[in-house]
Amino acid sequence: MNSQNPQSNFDSSYESDAQASMGGAIFIMVAVIAGIAIALLIAGQQRRKPKTFREKLEYNFGKGGEATAHALKQLSKDIDELRKSVEDRIESMR
Repeated sequence: MNSQNPQSNFDSSYESDAQASMGGAIFIMVAVIAGIAIALLIAGQQRRKPKTFREKLEYNFGKGGEATAHALKQLSKDIDELRKSVEDRIESMR
């Protein structure tokens, strides 16, 4: 005769349900955190984009200014290197 205690069946069933609920809760928390991270990334990208023509113009003008400043700085370095190279060459010819 199978003499299992009905209380032990309830305990094991309760324990497995608790484990399943905990796993589900962890899954939901991870999904929510991932969703928030993705939403913040998308919102950050959309916020940077200008909406009106004036904003686009100002944005591109600013970007153009940054690019021009970088190009001028690099050009200045290149001219200094070229000047030094030419002076060294002239000095070696003397």
